[in-house]
Amino acid sequence: MPKYLPGTIDNESVIRRRQQRAERRIQAANANEGTRPFQAVDRIRQNTSDLRNLVNAALNVVARDVEAKGRGVGQSKAWTQLCAVDVPVPAGRSVGVFQCTGVASLVASSVSVDVGYRLRITVAGRVIAVSDSARENVESDVWEALASGVVNLTGLSGTVGVVVQAWADDRADWPDDEADSASLAVQAAFPAVANSTNETNEDAMSEEDV
Repeated sequence: MPKYLPGTIDNESVIRRRQQRAERRIQAANANEGTRPFQAVDRIRQNTSDLRNLVNAALNVVARDVEAKGRGVGQSKAWTQLCAVDVPVPAGRSVGVFQCTGVASLVASSVSVDVGYRLRITVAGRVIAVSDSARENVESDVWEALASGVVNLTGLSGTVGVVVQAWADDRADWPDDEADSASLAVQAAFPAVANSTNETNEDAMSEEDV
């Protein structure tokens, strides 16, 4: 077979030969003895794909939002539940980081009320955030509060309850009103690898704190 093929003006043949040469160069470059730039690019692409798959497999994120209306502080001496949500724990996961934000807008019995209510968030029974309410303005009977916190929990299974609660010294000032509203936003991340520490939350508060 001759070393060189005779020239041609057939465009299809020229294109086909160029493609064949390009394929041979790529195959040679990606071989063990191939050129480093081609091997490096191919390795980077593979590593990027592997990393993306690892991140997707290692972290399972669950988001939940809930809103409730018409509920005031109530007459019970205990904290009153305004809204709540159950966050499912993914199969095979036992550690979760919960970021929670609760908002409440409650109507006082009159504009003469000068002491607001308190708002708090609990995750699996643990208090992670407490906030005092404030009125919109001095002539308003609407008081608003926002509480936000993050907690890391271990030993999880089933579902985790997240609750927004309210409490007031004088509960008669905060009857149920159709304009009352509360909302809760939760984002929970469940890593595949368990946390090596047993601490559930550095910022979690005991009942005595609130």
